[in-house]
Amino acid sequence: MKSSNRNTKGLVHLLMAISMKCLGKRNTRLLQRHFSEMTGSNNAQSTIGSSDSNRSPYIPIMITTLTSMSAGIALAFSSCSVSSHASQVRAQERYHYNFVHGQTALVQNGVAWAPSQAPAPVHRAMEAGNALQGKPYKWGGGHASFNDSGYDCSGTVSNILHKAGLLNRTMTSSQFKNYGAPGHGRWITIYARDGHVFMTIAGLRIDTGGTKEDTGPMWKPFSRKTSAFIVRHPPGF
Repeated sequence: MKSSNRNTKGLVHLLMAISMKCLGKRNTRLLQRHFSEMTGSNNAQSTIGSSDSNRSPYIPIMITTLTSMSAGIALAFSSCSVSSHASQVRAQERYHYNFVHGQTALVQNGVAWAPSQAPAPVHRAMEAGNALQGKPYKWGGGHASFNDSGYDCSGTVSNILHKAGLLNRTMTSSQFKNYGAPGHGRWITIYARDGHVFMTIAGLRIDTGGTKEDTGPMWKPFSRKTSAFIVRHPPGF
């Protein structure tokens, strides 16, 4: 009996914690009040923590209550999921590079320059991108170490953001869907989906994909389809 009630107490605490995170303080208090009314206790914790003799009559009621609260936890997870989905921003149909003096990067002979007024992290990102030109495509490259003999898509983006001071660990393409803040950035934008990620720095794309075959990290100012991607950016950039 004691073990059963300890498990019940743990479950209630878990439900309340998730409810607090996803449904908010007000709705969590409603769940606590509902539990108290059904058990005849002033609060859920005192009921669960009471002696065996006082606790036993409430077991059937507690089961009913926990069943009701299970519906609450499903709502909580649903609420979190909807909130996360709602915060995502889809990319437009296609990426296009248009050079605008003083606003976008200039690329010549495989070397790119950021506008002079761009913040220091943007210049560092551009320098990191230039340093990757000529590196071959390597599946998993750039993940065991930021410095590698070759790079895949997420290794490329991780390396550049790290060198810019905007990332302290490598990430996968799927993880980049939750990097930073949603939407396009003023200077840096991450395009992420399951299986691929690339980025733009001052409007210029660096990518290992977008062609029939994977390439090493390259500046690619030509158009590519982007409608399947989520766009994210480093806050402030």
